[in-house]
Amino acid sequence: MRSGKEPGLFKHQSMPFTRTFHPVGQGAFYTEQHHEQGQALTVVYDCGSLTGPKSQFLRKVATALPADTVIDVLFISHFHADHINGIDELKKRYTIRAVVLPKLTDEARILVKLENYLEYGGFSTTLIDNPRQYFGKDTLVILVEPVGGDADTPAGAVTEGDNGPFIDISPEEGPSIPPDFRTSKQDASASVPSGTVLRFRTKSRPFWEYIPFNYENSVRGRAFVAELAGMGISLHSLDNIADVIARKPELIKAYKKLKGDLNENSLVVYSGAIGPGKKLCHQSPAYSFPYPCFLESRGEGCLYLGDIDLSIGSVVPDIRFRLQHKWQRIYSIQVPHHGAIGNFDATVFNRGAQAIISFGTTNRYGHPSAHVISQLYRVAATPVYVTEKLETGFYSLD
Repeated sequence: MRSGKEPGLFKHQSMPFTRTFHPVGQGAFYTEQHHEQGQALTVVYDCGSLTGPKSQFLRKVATALPADTVIDVLFISHFHADHINGIDELKKRYTIRAVVLPKLTDEARILVKLENYLEYGGFSTTLIDNPRQYFGKDTLVILVEPVGGDADTPAGAVTEGDNGPFIDISPEEGPSIPPDFRTSKQDASASVPSGTVLRFRTKSRPFWEYIPFNYENSVRGRAFVAELAGMGISLHSLDNIADVIARKPELIKAYKKLKGDLNENSLVVYSGAIGPGKKLCHQSPAYSFPYPCFLESRGEGCLYLGDIDLSIGSVVPDIRFRLQHKWQRIYSIQVPHHGAIGNFDATVFNRGAQAIISFGTTNRYGHPSAHVISQLYRVAATPVYVTEKLETGFYSLD
C-alpha cells in the first residue's frame, strides 16, 4: 500500500514537491517526493556512505521516509560502496517498484568488484552480477545502455514533444515499458537507450520527467588491465573472489599505480518539471554561515552526476547537447565524486546554481578540493556542503 503519511515536517497541501539531500557524509543519498492530486510518488538517487559507524547511517536510511513508503524509482549511479552500501537497508525498509542502473560490460563488472574489494574491503556482489536476483521478482530492473564510447560524439538529444517512446509511471500502475525495451516477456527487466524519458503522471497528465544517461570512461580500466597483463594476470581470471584474495598483493600493487578510480560507468540523471517552470524554495535546517537559506531559485531542474569524470573534454558539451533547452531549468547540480579535483569542470554549472557537495568531514581523500571550491565561486555557483551533520541537510521545496 502506498504511503499516506507526509514526508518529514512538510504538508503536501502546501509542499507538493520536496527534494532532499540527506546528510550521510562520505557518500550519496538523495530523495524526491511528489504529491499530485492526492497521490504520492517517490524517487531515490543512490544510497550509500563510508562515514562510520555504519549503524548510524543505516538508521538515517531507515527513518528517511515513512515506513510504508513505495519507492517508485531507485536510480543507482554506479557500484562503488559509498553509493550503494545502504541499498540492503533501503530494500528491507521500503517497497521498490523499479530500479534504473547503468548497463555494464563484463569487464566493467569485474573491475568495479575488484575496486570495491581493494578500496573498501568488499561486500556482496549479487547487486552487480545479477540485479534481478538481488531485487526480486516484484521490482522492475531497467538497464540504461551507454551513450557510446567515451562520449566522443554527441547524439540522441532529448527534444521537446515527440521524442518517445516514454516510460510512464503513475501511482496506480507500475512503469509502462514499451515492448521493444523488454528483455523477455517473462523477465521483469528492460534495456533502454540513454536519454529514454521516465515520466511521472497523474490520470490526466504527465507532470515530471527523469532522463538518465549512462556515461562510460574506460581509460583507467584499460590502463589497469594492461598493468595486470604485464604481471601475467588476465582480468577475466578474477571474476571469482577466491582468485582475487589469492592474488591480493599483486592486485594492490597494480591498483596503486592508477591515477583515479576504476569506475567505468556513471548514471547521470536530469530531474525537472514538464510544462511551465517552477520556482523552488531552497532551505537548510540551520540558517547560520556557511549554511544559508536560499529563498528562491530560478528553476526546479536538478542534475545528479554520481561520480562522472567531467574532466574528459567531451563530457560537459555532450550533456549540454543532449539536454539542450532543459539546461536553463537546472539550478541544483550534484558535484561529482564528492568534490574530487580530478573529476571536475566548472562549466557544467549555470550562473547562480547551487553546487551540492556530499562529503565526510573526516574523509581520507581530501574532499572537497579547495581548487573545486574556488572554481565554483569563479562561475558564481554557490557551494552547499552536505556532510554527516544533520544541520547540513538540504531541501528544495515547491
